[in-house]
Amino acid sequence: MWGNQMVSEINYAPRTNEKRELWSMKIDPKLKYLAAVAAKDEGRTLSGFVDRALRLALETKAQRDNAEPNVSEPVAPSATQPLWFEGIYDEDEATRFFKLAESRHDLLSVGEQLLWKLLTNKLSENRGKITLKRFILLWDEFVGGARRDAGIE
Repeated sequence: MWGNQMVSEINYAPRTNEKRELWSMKIDPKLKYLAAVAAKDEGRTLSGFVDRALRLALETKAQRDNAEPNVSEPVAPSATQPLWFEGIYDEDEATRFFKLAESRHDLLSVGEQLLWKLLTNKLSENRGKITLKRFILLWDEFVGGARRDAGIE
């Protein structure tokens, strides 16, 4: 009885000082991928990385403007600046995976490291050089086949 009495006396008030807000948005797949890699590089979650990046962008803009923004003049995004680690991005998943594994193996998840080891060992067994072209062929055979078997593709 004591346990039931205790539970009935607890006040379940709604949280009024929530520090985070859920935000659903569309984003360029390239930006999302690069942000996820950068977040992993910094030891952050993607959400934490985006939060920090927005904060830094707004601080930089405030410093640049040195005043309150003029809302009547839209600001065009700067598309000429290179993105961090942009060279690893490719629309093809196998190419993107290969480039990341070759350049920053430390940013692969444990599952990705196992997949990389499996695929590169398979290529090495055949006394072949590990090239992007050969990797893509093996990726399509191995990963594509597994996805087809699972009904994912």
